[in-house]
Amino acid sequence: MQIKDPDEKYKQIDDHAQKKAKSWLEGFVKENIIVNGVTSKMMESRGIAYKRAYRTAVKKAQEMLYHKIEYLYEIFHGEWLSYEIFMGSNPIEILWERFMKCVRKLTKDKNLSVDGEMKEKICSNFARYPSELAKCIEGYNLFFHKLVYHMRYKEHMSIPEKIGPVSSMQKNEIIADLPALPHISEIEALDDITNLWYFHLEGVVELEVLKQST
Repeated sequence: MQIKDPDEKYKQIDDHAQKKAKSWLEGFVKENIIVNGVTSKMMESRGIAYKRAYRTAVKKAQEMLYHKIEYLYEIFHGEWLSYEIFMGSNPIEILWERFMKCVRKLTKDKNLSVDGEMKEKICSNFARYPSELAKCIEGYNLFFHKLVYHMRYKEHMSIPEKIGPVSSMQKNEIIADLPALPHISEIEALDDITNLWYFHLEGVVELEVLKQST
């Protein structure tokens, strides 16, 4: 439909021009300078670099823990266990979920379940330890955050042209030196919960194998 009123026609043209100008400006800002000389492309690359930094931090933490507490490192960064489980509001329920996932993988039975009595017994045993590990987990969590920031720092030092210079990081996240692993005195509790995990795992798996063979 043609617009015969010149004023209305020019108003629409002006509105369209303003929208295009706004869109172009937003695009320019997005593609170019955002803050501290960091472009949107750098931010995208930073996301990838930070994921890599996290994975590197986990590997380094595993290495440091292994030198200090050997196989018990699995409680902090294992295939099924993680220190973050013990920081949640309901660690026992999460432990149980991880436990069952592990059992189902070992038995290759995705629908495997156990009776309520066995679940209650296993969860009751697990429930003895989270409170004992609270102080240890709190200290480790602080250390691991620092370790992640340190690995991010190394990424910025390595590829500043891709993700921005160190100066573009948050000040409280700039950690140039490798943080020290905190003292872990709860060795006995860590050992107990690890043994308990494998004890119940072996028991449930053997029971299921026996059922399948009869």
